[in-house]
Amino acid sequence: MNEMIGHKFKSYDHRPPKSVEKFRDENGYLVIPSLQIYAADHCTQRCQFCTTSSPHRRAHQGDVDGFIKYINRMYDQRVKFDTINILGGEPFLHKNLADFNRRLRAGMAYRARFLITSNGFWLGEMDEYPSGLEAGDGITFSRYSDVIHDLGGLDRYNSLVEKLKRTRPEEISTNDAFHFREWHFTEEPRFGYPLDCELADNVSLTDTGEVHRCCVAPASRFSPRVTKAFLDRVDELEYRIDREEQGVELRDWLKSPLPDACAYCTAHAETPYYPLRSLSVIGDQIPFTDGQNNDMLVSGFAPPEAAGVWTIGPEAVISFPKLPQGRTRSPNLTFLFAATPHLSSVVPEMNVTIEIPGTTWRDRWAMPPRHPQQFFGNTTLYTLFVPNEIAQSVSPLQLKFNIDRCHSPLEAGSSPDSRPLGFFLQYVIVEI
Repeated sequence: MNEMIGHKFKSYDHRPPKSVEKFRDENGYLVIPSLQIYAADHCTQRCQFCTTSSPHRRAHQGDVDGFIKYINRMYDQRVKFDTINILGGEPFLHKNLADFNRRLRAGMAYRARFLITSNGFWLGEMDEYPSGLEAGDGITFSRYSDVIHDLGGLDRYNSLVEKLKRTRPEEISTNDAFHFREWHFTEEPRFGYPLDCELADNVSLTDTGEVHRCCVAPASRFSPRVTKAFLDRVDELEYRIDREEQGVELRDWLKSPLPDACAYCTAHAETPYYPLRSLSVIGDQIPFTDGQNNDMLVSGFAPPEAAGVWTIGPEAVISFPKLPQGRTRSPNLTFLFAATPHLSSVVPEMNVTIEIPGTTWRDRWAMPPRHPQQFFGNTTLYTLFVPNEIAQSVSPLQLKFNIDRCHSPLEAGSSPDSRPLGFFLQYVIVEI
């Protein structure tokens, strides 16, 4: 048990955040790889388990003068950063991101690299690229499914990014935003688990001078999930640069183990990822656990199990008698299947062809042991984009899965089960 400097009670042994291992001391400065700041706290998305306050608070524009003041205050305390990551919310919702970036760069007491992260909702305006690009050194696009839909599908989204790369000098990259780590707050502190959490592997700054080493902390006071017990200790997750007599210098606070308020948060290394849901556009899960929605399974499925249902044999058909209603925001319906293929040394990878009977529409899944992008927990989200005009041309809409390498656990040598298994289905989400 360790007594924490400046904190109110004892706790179990903490591990320092991973980022502490990357901090370095140079010429009397503590040099940290990156600092996160929020140009806008609101977003075009409303994603569950977003670690910023954008789903929970009214629109807020970041105050560049505040960021300049406190970045320079940290520099005066011998702390500086290699990179300034300009985030949101969605940073391009700032009323003048170019001016924000230029003033921030000019006002800082030292030089740093400026990187912007955006969901790319504006990419369709090919002749009106936001001027905010001009004041950054690079931009990363986080690809969200509904933004992809609005822009006409994944191929067009990628083509717009490639066109931008050809016309802009900045470093441009993409990553996939298919899931978030699930997090909640508890009323009582939770001790005894290893504190190894990627959400606590951050240094972020608000425009009012609070420094955080946890990306949930800045948003926690706005979240409906927060408990009073956590809120009473949220100060322990932040360092207030203007506050006097904090009991510890900023450099020492940044390098110390995380404080006890983390014990009220459920997000840590053992917490599974949650499939991304943007609350404004994505339908609810259609579960197949405990035999739910069994009437949708037309053929090729085994009897339901508690956790879901297996496909049996080379073909399986699922029916959607009722699709989500509402204004369609994209030319496609998108189906996200939480599925796990039956793989073994006999069949190390599975290929599945999907078709809609009565139409020419086709798609294909490659199901390797671990999907390189969409993996969360022990399940993968496999996506199907179905054009609305095709989905509306048949009733009810059916999807037929042709599985090329189903085989039994008996063949694989793992159990006496002789059923030719394809993939295990837990649920499907339908986006509109």
